[in-house]
Amino acid sequence: MTEPLFHRVAVIGVGLLGASFALAARSRGLAGHVAGVGRSRENLERAVSIGAIDEFTHDAASGVRNADLVVLAAPVGSLSAIAESVSGSLESGCIVIDVGSVKGGLVSNMESLMPDGVSFVGCHPIAGGSTSGAGSARADLFVGARCIITPTAGTNPQALAKVESLWRALGSTVEIMEPDEHDRIFAAVSHLPHLLAYALVGAVSGEDGLMLHGGRGFRDTTRIAGSPPEIWRDIFGMNRDNLIASLDRFETVLKRYRALIEASDFDTLCAELAKAREARESLENG
Repeated sequence: MTEPLFHRVAVIGVGLLGASFALAARSRGLAGHVAGVGRSRENLERAVSIGAIDEFTHDAASGVRNADLVVLAAPVGSLSAIAESVSGSLESGCIVIDVGSVKGGLVSNMESLMPDGVSFVGCHPIAGGSTSGAGSARADLFVGARCIITPTAGTNPQALAKVESLWRALGSTVEIMEPDEHDRIFAAVSHLPHLLAYALVGAVSGEDGLMLHGGRGFRDTTRIAGSPPEIWRDIFGMNRDNLIASLDRFETVLKRYRALIEASDFDTLCAELAKAREARESLENG
């Protein structure tokens, strides 16, 4: 039998991403034993029942003991505190990764919290959904998805190579990116759209009865507003400056559209919409 890439894996935060990671790693023979760490006993028992984890605990420090891979799949705002709480239980040679969509200062902070011999490698799999919990986990969630890995000058080369191999074995396409560049890009293509989806629902729901008429287009446009708000609270706060810059660009475009509508210049507006449509089509074709 082929040796697993990691013998003992601890997943902290057994939600959609954490449970899917565990399920995928186990199904591909990449993980020997998987321990889950979380707060909800019901969710953790569900993760056991679907075969994502072998055991669970509510105590992160005990959950990571003897692990050669620790996956931080909790909200990004809690990761530093978690790292501090488990640092004394991490063994030399262990690799710690995350799956969050903010990197920037988080990566350097996490690196500083690692004890000697333990490596942190920032990861952001571009996968997920609007549902949460272990019950939504899928073993194929990362197949065909991009995974951004954000090493620094201090990242252990052997740990980085092993993490790259892990994500490729899970079916992902790996891309290496600097942490700050990651945050600038994803403020525009991920964090801003989520904020706007929440804002659109907020604007429409403020008028009595309007939500009752929301059809497929409205549902598709606002699907991502079904994500847990506490996750996005942390992301918006930790990527504040990049998000504000993206909001400024969006507001400039929105003001231009409004000015064209107020001036009844619908031919120019149509040309602007055509440019946007062409850009959207390039996304699908890329």
